[in-house]
Amino acid sequence: MQVREADVELAARLLGGRDTHSRARVLIDDWGGLDRLAGASVGELRGRGRLRPAEAERIRAAVELGRRLSERAATRARFSGGRAVFDFVAPSLRALEQEVFE
Repeated sequence: MQVREADVELAARLLGGRDTHSRARVLIDDWGGLDRLAGASVGELRGRGRLRPAEAERIRAAVELGRRLSERAATRARFSGGRAVFDFVAPSLRALEQEVFE
């Protein structure tokens, strides 16, 4: 899997502190990419991700902000067909191991 440098830079900013660039790269690599990292709980990030509590909370907060922004955009979205619906919904389902409909 190819890790995008821009993704590493953003994750490093969330981590803060020393040696954040290499830690962010390892974090994204260990989770198999941003999609799977985004689906991790604070506890999972602290355990498997070896993050301090504040770091894990910042990662989850950033993911939640992105999710809320996407959700708000959904209320204004208009779809022209099935592919448009798929393109819109797919990012929110990528991090899930099983589809969940509410």
